[in-house]
Amino acid sequence: MDIQIVKDIYQNAKMGVIGIDEVIFKIKNKKLLKEVEREKDKYNEICEMCKHFLEHNNEEVVEPNMMAKMGSEFMTQMKLFKDDSDKIIIDMMIKGTQKSLDIVNNKEQEAQNCHVKVKKIINNMLNILNDSLKNLQKISKIYFLEN
Repeated sequence: MDIQIVKDIYQNAKMGVIGIDEVIFKIKNKKLLKEVEREKDKYNEICEMCKHFLEHNNEEVVEPNMMAKMGSEFMTQMKLFKDDSDKIIIDMMIKGTQKSLDIVNNKEQEAQNCHVKVKKIINNMLNILNDSLKNLQKISKIYFLEN
């Protein structure tokens, strides 16, 4: 179970990086850009923790499959086709972060009897997601006041 949970966390964090890469070049608001860059760095840190754990346990690190990447890219393009404003990007980021929080919270429930390193990875991911959600919501409120 430990291995599968870490693989799932890795996939989730990697998809976060992929999603950010799809929108980062469209962001105009400096606070939002700084937050998204911070999130990407944190997701990459989680990916490294997961890789280290998996490699230490002689497990393969599996990248997200092409269909998942293409689906994410397609949905992003569709959502931003008519309006690629920071407002739409913030909303997308908040929804994606909430979805990831739901997934990782479920993994935390599954991990009751897991190795302490797995619990640490889960806790780090939850901290990143909770911080990101809080920061994105704060930026969103400021954005609404400005526009």
